[in-house]
Parts: sequence; structure tokens; C-alpha cells
Amino acid sequence: MKYHRRLYRLLPLLGLLVLCVTACTKSADPEDSRPQQVSSAYDQNDVNPELTEAMNRFALTVYNESYQKEPENTAQMADPDNLFISPVGLYMNLSMLYNGASGQTATELQKALYTKGITLQQLNEGQQVIQELLEHQEDDVQIELAGSLWSRSGWAPEDTFVQRLQHSYGADLHATDFTSSQAVKDINSWVSEATHGGIHQMIQNPLEGNTMLVMLNAVYFKGGWTEPFEQRQTHKQSFVSGKGEISSVEMMHRQGEYEYTRQPHFQAVRIPYGATGKWGMVVVLPDRDYDLQQFRQHDLPEFAHWTSAMSSTAGEIGLPRLELNEELQFRDILRSMGIRRVFDPQRAELDGISQSVPLYLSKVQQNTHLIINEKGTEAAAATSAEIAAGAMPSQPFRMIMDRPFFVAITDRTTGLIVFMGELHHPI
Repeated sequence: MKYHRRLYRLLPLLGLLVLCVTACTKSADPEDSRPQQVSSAYDQNDVNPELTEAMNRFALTVYNESYQKEPENTAQMADPDNLFISPVGLYMNLSMLYNGASGQTATELQKALYTKGITLQQLNEGQQVIQELLEHQEDDVQIELAGSLWSRSGWAPEDTFVQRLQHSYGADLHATDFTSSQAVKDINSWVSEATHGGIHQMIQNPLEGNTMLVMLNAVYFKGGWTEPFEQRQTHKQSFVSGKGEISSVEMMHRQGEYEYTRQPHFQAVRIPYGATGKWGMVVVLPDRDYDLQQFRQHDLPEFAHWTSAMSSTAGEIGLPRLELNEELQFRDILRSMGIRRVFDPQRAELDGISQSVPLYLSKVQQNTHLIINEKGTEAAAATSAEIAAGAMPSQPFRMIMDRPFFVAITDRTTGLIVFMGELHHPI
């Protein structure tokens, strides 16, 4: 992770996810140009509340599991203690995969996606509505979702599978020679374009020799703060990591009215984006005798409860200016959530993708990129407890993120947690 000392003109939040579906073999184991906003054909009433609840339950589960499991390739992570993911991107990509699954494979995916009682048609239609609403809300907040399918030359997925994904997820099919370096260049070019240059490389040479299909999903977000931080109020300040290491960061400061709550072991503030404030970054700072692991276990599962307890309060916030890049492999994480059969070369049931070639899921990876500065944020990505409403503070709050903290970027129209993460080490 790197803190930059200059002001960024772009304010992005990027995420990209790739699923590699591989043929089974007996021996293998597994600035500022924006498109004109177009009004959506849907409104908030068209959102399926059961699907929103399912997606947020999945988000909280996969987030917790991400910290329970050791990363498969720690060396490639900027900092293994930091985390930044797009649960929406991962959920949408697994939903795409679910369209090709059957039998026990489909049952495991359905359980992990919390879609019991939601038909496949309702899932696909609901995802289409959510994507439309996320992308078409207001001119000063930009979010784009994109998907694509890349198949081995000479082979193609089942027509029904491709048609469903094109219709509901906007995922077009591209045929390519996976054995060529040009295929890698083409896929990475798509990735770079979909994330506005935030993520340049998702696929590396060589692809597995038996790879038949690559499913890509990208989520791009760029939003300016409703009330920007003033650069003259940014100054160097100490940041103390969870390990007690002290480093110097560029800390942005601002006073104003914010949605805020004081809970028994932490305080939380919502920093809005855009003119309407429908988008916002929820920032949580645990008390000094209460760490993020405790917050994750005891308080994060009740995210909806304590965020609803927020009320307009005067105060001061301090937020580090930062740039973060992460890569996370999800295979072990998803297996711990009960998605197992699809990773088994001998037992995976993906006949909805192909009836001629037995397939299994060999890799699930997400790359994310986050920038926070005075103007806003840019990003991308290629339990039970009783919570009482926090008492109204009797005086203005002060919340300076000079130690490990949690963030979540949420959308009020759909009710979704689109990005989430935590910062333990600034450098």
C-alpha cells in the first residue's frame, strides 16, 4: 500500500473479478470524462428486497471468511493485513456461474448466495434491475458494472447460458486462443478499459492448458464528496498500526454535519458523495481498547442496525489520503462457505455451461484498487447480536482515523454494500 503526497484529479474505486472454468482432467486438482447519464427504466420500488438482503448477508459472510483464511498467494498482496473487496462484484459473478450449475453444485451455490426462495429467473431479473439502478442515479457519482465471457477457440458454451448472461449481466462472449500471448493482451485490455485504467493486468501467462472459459466482472466507482475536504487542512500526522508501528500519513481534516453514531465499542460516521448523498462511505473507528477483529466478530454482522441509528451530528473527521491495491484468491474462502463441489474436477456439475466437456471451477480471483483524497473516492474491483441505538452525543464528536479502521461504500437506492475493507497498515 502506498500513500501519495499529491492531490489526485481522479477519485476512483475499482474492483475486478475473474472466474476460470477449466475442463476436467483425471490428474488435475484444482480526467474526468464521463458518459452521459441515462435515466433508468427502474426505480427503488423495483428492487427485490429479498435479493438485497441475500447480497448483503453474502457480503458480511465473505468478508469475515476473508480474514479467517490465509490468502493463497500472500506474496502478491500489497499487505496481507489490509483488505478491500467488492462483494457485489463477487456475488454477480457467482450468480453468472449459478446459471450453468445443476444438482448438488447448484444447491451449494444457492445456499452460499442465500437465494433459497428466489428462483433463477428472479435472481437474474433482480441483478439486472440492481445494475441499472446502480449505474443511473446521478451525474456526479459514476458507477459502471461490466461483464464478459472468454471461451477457448473451437469451443463455445451452451447458447442458453450465453443468452442469459448477455441479457441479465451484459456479458458478451469472445472466442480466443488461450495458448497465445494475444489472448492475455486482449483480456487485460478489456480489464483496463472496464476499470478506467485502475487495473492493468488481471491474467498472466500462461493460462492453464485446460482452461475453457474465463468469466470477468468489473465494478468501477468514482464519486466526489458532497462537501470536499480543503487541501490546506491536510497535514502530516502519525498513524499507529495494530502492531504498534508508527508511520506518517497525510491526514485530511474537515468539520461539519455528518450522520454519526456512538456505539459501546466504536464510533461510525457516514461521509456522503454527490448532490443527493445517496452514495456514502461508512467509516468505523473502534475504541483504543477494542480492535477490528472484535468489531468484525461482534458488530459488523449488525451493520444494518447500527447504521440505521446514525443521526445528523456536528463534528470533526480526519481521514488519511491513500491509494490501495489488493489481490485476493477466493477459492478457499468460498470452500469454507460450503461451495465445494464446483471446485472438484470429478464431481462438478456445470452441464448448463457445456454438455460436451465436463468442467470445474479452478480459480476465483478479485483485484481491487482504491484512491481516497480531498475530492472524493475512486475504486474498482476486476451472526446475531442485539444492538441498541446509539445515544445522541451531547457535544460535537471528534473522529480521527489515526489507527486501523473499517470502511464500506454503500448505496441507499438499492440498499447494497458495494465495497468494503479495512486499513491496518498505511505503508
